[in-house]
Amino acid sequence: MNQCHYCHEPIGDVKFCSNCGQAQQCLSCGKDFEGGECFCTQCGTAKPTGDVHNENVNSAQRHEGGEAHQQANPLAQSVGEIQQTPHTTGQSHQNGNEQKQPVTRKQMSIISSIVGVLAIIIIYFVFFTGPNTPEEVVEAFFDAVSDQDERKVRKYIDPIVHSEVDFSYMPKDATFSIVRFDEVSIAGNEAFVDVTVRARSVSENINDTEWFYVYLEKRDGDWIIYDMY
Repeated sequence: MNQCHYCHEPIGDVKFCSNCGQAQQCLSCGKDFEGGECFCTQCGTAKPTGDVHNENVNSAQRHEGGEAHQQANPLAQSVGEIQQTPHTTGQSHQNGNEQKQPVTRKQMSIISSIVGVLAIIIIYFVFFTGPNTPEEVVEAFFDAVSDQDERKVRKYIDPIVHSEVDFSYMPKDATFSIVRFDEVSIAGNEAFVDVTVRARSVSENINDTEWFYVYLEKRDGDWIIYDMY
């Protein structure tokens, strides 16, 4: 039976001594070591020591033990899979971002056209739609009278009295402003508005408060003044 070259304990035909752990052969070329050399005399490979061999054995045992524990503990294995999930998700998210295509000039033109149409619609409803309540119509009527704008005044009154609109008798600086609405009642297509108005004219030294009773009728969706006193 062979003996270890270092501890001289009897060993079989093995590469490492089971007692001291020293290598008996070069791990590269297989040449037997004779004793205290530090390198293989045939290929020059450094001779492994017993500590290195023991560490390799312990590392392999720990690795095998860890795999056995993971296989024996399904919960730990599931947790490990869950911990890897964010990384995979991140890769999927990154791949999704890489697949996004830049917006073309044609698409930008279409988007700009849609935004422009929406802006026109909003401007129309904000600035060009007329008053749609009896109070708003009465207020718009007195604003038009203050501006002495016959076209606007005719817009809010019954067409029967359009010919009677005449501002030649009014002072040029006359203004009419709503003080308050005292009463507003609506019954179907008929409405009654009791309103207090302040009339001013510096040239005529006028600064009076007047009360008007205004009667309106809804025609084709618009409120029209058909009587006032």
